[in-house]
Amino acid sequence: MIYFLNLISLVAILFIVSSLIHFLITGNTPPLITPSSTREKLLEIIDLEKDSVFYDLGCGNGGFLIHLSKRFPKTKFVGIENSVIFYLVSKIRVFLSGRKNIKIKFGNFLYTDVSEATHLYMWIFVRDMDKLLEKFSKDLKNRAKVYSLGFTFTDKKPKEIVKVGNGKDFARIIYVYEF
Repeated sequence: MIYFLNLISLVAILFIVSSLIHFLITGNTPPLITPSSTREKLLEIIDLEKDSVFYDLGCGNGGFLIHLSKRFPKTKFVGIENSVIFYLVSKIRVFLSGRKNIKIKFGNFLYTDVSEATHLYMWIFVRDMDKLLEKFSKDLKNRAKVYSLGFTFTDKKPKEIVKVGNGKDFARIIYVYEF
């Protein structure tokens, strides 16, 4: 039992250190997992159909995509992750879940083609928001919806603002945009 606890502690420490190193080297948004209360609120406001294509930028461990794909089994899901550790974890989780409608891609979401997306979710650090606005304005079509947790674009007003719970932290507001 002690061996198992030591192993878990070692894995947790390696995860934290690698996440910090990744953030310091790349300057990209550090890995964060969407809180469960926010996931549930997103499930209430996201309406996915058979021909929908849902992208999760910075999909982390893939948990949110797996959760969504169970609710919407006919929808195509794509996760983009640039952390090698999270990419591998999400690939393994998706494989073990048996969900055939999820694809995980390794890469930087700033340079990944998202033009097929009808819906897109992100919890992206404010530094990258305006870079994404330019990209989305060029790439997204057909009134694609973007759900941004906690952060807004400088030059685009959200179509809708959805509050999650009564907390005041930055993970309590979902900004919904239409392109």
